[in-house]
Amino acid sequence: MLFPRRAISLLSRTRPAPVYRAGGLQVRTLLQASFDYKYIRDNADQLLENATNRNVHNARPHHVGELYDEYRGLLTQTNEHRSALNAASKEMGVLAKSMSDPKSKSAMLDLRERARVAKQAIQDIKAQLTEVESRLRNEAAKIPNTTHPDTPIGDETKARVVRTHGDLHNIKTVPVDGVNTLELSNVEFQDHYDLVQRLGIVNMEAGARVAGSRFHY
Repeated sequence: MLFPRRAISLLSRTRPAPVYRAGGLQVRTLLQASFDYKYIRDNADQLLENATNRNVHNARPHHVGELYDEYRGLLTQTNEHRSALNAASKEMGVLAKSMSDPKSKSAMLDLRERARVAKQAIQDIKAQLTEVESRLRNEAAKIPNTTHPDTPIGDETKARVVRTHGDLHNIKTVPVDGVNTLELSNVEFQDHYDLVQRLGIVNMEAGARVAGSRFHY
């Protein structure tokens, strides 16, 4: 029995998707992946090489890094405008106590304009953030999981046996209930699909309909 090495993932985790209300009911969408964009940006060369080795040619980790920097820049701008808005609001609160002074009225108008400009800037950047985040998520999703460094590069002919269990040379002569031992001794080694079909213990066609042709039932 062979024990293949598994790929390991360093890129993402899942997070609950937002809940939407439809007709008074709460509807939760599927879980969304949450990517480590900083890791992708800082390891773009290695991730590109890994994608190439896995024949994934639409992965663009360097572009993900660029989008991540753009996203962070927009967040910084948002925080700056929010700080300006908070400062203007605080000044207006202090100034409101002396509105009898004509100069205070003029200053209040200036503060209100500053607050309006800051609010509008935040709204404009929010739209950009949504668009950039969507592109960022879509591009990051194209990057395959990183494989173990000991995994051979190539097709199945490059695979190597890591560990075996049992005596493969005697497997043909092991008695199996309901199956002629002599018949087993005259056949080649078989994988799990051939064996369960031969023994009639699994309905693979029904399993494929339920779980898909590339998954075990």
